[in-house]
Amino acid sequence: MDNKITKKEILYAIAEHFNIPFYVIKDEEITYCNEKAVKLLGCENRNEIVGKKPYNLSPLFQCDNEKSEEKGRKMIEIAREKRFHIFEWMHEKKDGTKFKAKVLLYNKNDVLIAIIMDLENNTEKYVNEKIIEETVNILTKIDLNTGVYNKYYFKYLINETISKAKVNKEEFALFFIDFDKFKEINDTIGHEIGDRIIEKTVERINKFLQNNCTLGRYGGDEFVILAYPLENKREVYNIGKEIIEAFEIPFLIETYKIHLTVSIGVAIYPEHGENTSQLFKNADIAMYYLKDKNIHKSKIKIFNRKMEKKITEKFKIQNFIMNAMKDGEIVLYYQPIFNIRNGQIEGVEALIRWHNNKLGKVSPEKLIAIAEETGLIHELGQYILEQACKDIVNWKNKGLHIVPVAINISVKQLENTKFSEIVKKTITKYRIEEKYIEFEITESVSAGDIHTIQKNIKDMKNTGIKICMDDFGKGYSSLSMLLNLHVDKLKIDKEFIQHIGKERDEKVIMTVTQMANALDLKVVAEGIETKEQVEFLKEIDCQWGQGYLWAKPMMKSDFEKKLIRL
Repeated sequence: MDNKITKKEILYAIAEHFNIPFYVIKDEEITYCNEKAVKLLGCENRNEIVGKKPYNLSPLFQCDNEKSEEKGRKMIEIAREKRFHIFEWMHEKKDGTKFKAKVLLYNKNDVLIAIIMDLENNTEKYVNEKIIEETVNILTKIDLNTGVYNKYYFKYLINETISKAKVNKEEFALFFIDFDKFKEINDTIGHEIGDRIIEKTVERINKFLQNNCTLGRYGGDEFVILAYPLENKREVYNIGKEIIEAFEIPFLIETYKIHLTVSIGVAIYPEHGENTSQLFKNADIAMYYLKDKNIHKSKIKIFNRKMEKKITEKFKIQNFIMNAMKDGEIVLYYQPIFNIRNGQIEGVEALIRWHNNKLGKVSPEKLIAIAEETGLIHELGQYILEQACKDIVNWKNKGLHIVPVAINISVKQLENTKFSEIVKKTITKYRIEEKYIEFEITESVSAGDIHTIQKNIKDMKNTGIKICMDDFGKGYSSLSMLLNLHVDKLKIDKEFIQHIGKERDEKVIMTVTQMANALDLKVVAEGIETKEQVEFLKEIDCQWGQGYLWAKPMMKSDFEKKLIRL
């Protein structure tokens, strides 16, 4: 297929060549205009028109003394009902000069296109119905920001291609392309930069695409490609490789150097679907399957039925999670942390438990993983924090001795720039002293957005919240990370504790404990199951412990019984 028609210049060419000023209206707001409209209205650039209501480009009243705003809405309504409406309209230029124009208002795919013919300067002579229809057809096919086919027209193209491929017994491929973590770019450096990246993306992809490929924009940072006809599956990977290569060089915009990776899902007709909706759905599933793998590089995957089952299960569980939070189905269990020397409870860890009537018992690891993959981790994290705060308030009201509650938090939560602010608001809401809340993080934070993570931790520590490094020694441990994150406590991973008795593991535990004591960090040994382990930990001056020897995770009602009354 000829890709040239997707270039933005063609969008302008028809209107500019035939001297037709026009602007595009969506939800009573001008979303686009051409240079002819800019000049006709006496403006310097499009920004002075885009974003305004169409009747804002008019005097307060029209020639029949009806308010421009009221009459404008009537004209728009008529065009929506009849698809096409012609009427005379008094416009007002930027300098206040008024001029009468005939407006041809077209409605197509819920987008209104207003073509302005200046009666005083006789621009009507340049216009005929065929030219206008051609202009409207181009405008309603094209994504105005990038110049490639829009979502609606692309689906029409897929329908047409299915008809051809069916007759000719041919195959074609639908590529669904999504940028990884593009939202973070918009959130951190702004949507304007994001829009410019989108424009440059189209330029890059078009340079690499083969002649049998057509590019479209599905919406936001999602693009689609139709490859027709398709010779074999090897061609799919060749096209995918070319798309991936287009993103190997970083984008240079203003002072920013931006690296992008893409996830590309592919569905092939007729193997993966015989209609448009099936093909889009399955290409989308293949793309999301890749995102689930959390591979930090560009990648491509062709749809198969196994991934459909996995993704469907994930979305089903996602809905269950949302309902479980709403219904209070996800509950907190508490496992005490003991002073090894005197056996007193001096802290407690909050742990999530979920039993669903249909899913059965869902492990905390699976629940957290799905919440992270689907973006629900922020809602789940807030739910857990609020439940812990409610329990602390309840214990306080019962006159019980409160101990600090340690809550596990995800890297994804810490990467949220507003996380520390949300935590402060929640604690204030429940009137809880900060010393009663601790957060446990894992060594995996080193692979996250360390700048944002450090800022969140610093802000929380400034309020009095303690930070604990959980599972220490299991993953990406480094002394510099401990110092940079300013943690208050270490929890030695249970794998080391279970191997007490083996000289090498004992030396590791001893070294970690001595280092922590030298840095004035508290040390908790987790997974304690025997008295021998306790004796060894006492000898090396490890202060706290947690494990089945003393107590398993328990319901809050059982934990309350262990708290001392004041």
